[in-house]
Amino acid sequence: MKLSAIIPHYYPTRETNLPRIVQALLAGSVKPDEILIWCNSPLQSMRNVVQMLDEDRVLLIDSPRNVGAQARFLAALMARGDYVFFQDNDLCVRDGTLENLLRNAAPGSVVSLDGYFVPPIGYLHRKRVFGKSVNERVLVNVTLGRAELVDRETLRTALRDFPFDDATIMDDLAFSACCHRVKVELVVVPARPGVKDFKELPTCGVGISLGPRAAKEQYMQLRDRTFKRLFREARA
Repeated sequence: MKLSAIIPHYYPTRETNLPRIVQALLAGSVKPDEILIWCNSPLQSMRNVVQMLDEDRVLLIDSPRNVGAQARFLAALMARGDYVFFQDNDLCVRDGTLENLLRNAAPGSVVSLDGYFVPPIGYLHRKRVFGKSVNERVLVNVTLGRAELVDRETLRTALRDFPFDDATIMDDLAFSACCHRVKVELVVVPARPGVKDFKELPTCGVGISLGPRAAKEQYMQLRDRTFKRLFREARA
């Protein structure tokens, strides 16, 4: 069984996180067979990344244009692993993170360390579910892509109707709706007892959560409208 790890790289200021992320992945009890880093933003300095390229497992994909939130799925379509692990570029896995996710994995499902249960009334009424706070598998209807695992065949099934022609789409909502459409379960699994399964890294001063309050409220309203539209279409 082979495992691919996908890291989307959006913000140039977070480039310094990449070596730490790769080192953490390669230090785990289960190591990815390949690590694909999709670079939407040009890397400011190749020095640290070139050092990583000494590892045969690491591949940089230097996109000729910014493809927005689609990056992780475009990279995943290139992946050769039987399972694909997605993670954001502002966190690090711990020693047994991938082993824990693989232990909980099952064909036809996406397993994650956090997600949301969003009622039909809308995204503004969501409830966050953390792996560190549950003792058993919990079904959610939105996963965030921060740290999640899916087998390649399930992933390709879910991506059949992904809106790749819309570079502005919110990837987590669109992917979750695609999974809902084809009856793929989204599951938050328990973290290992007493252990944090990922470490937060610096956001490096970028990200919607750091912006003005008005901008954040506008963004959340947009997510609410997007959720309602995508899940309405998925149920149709």
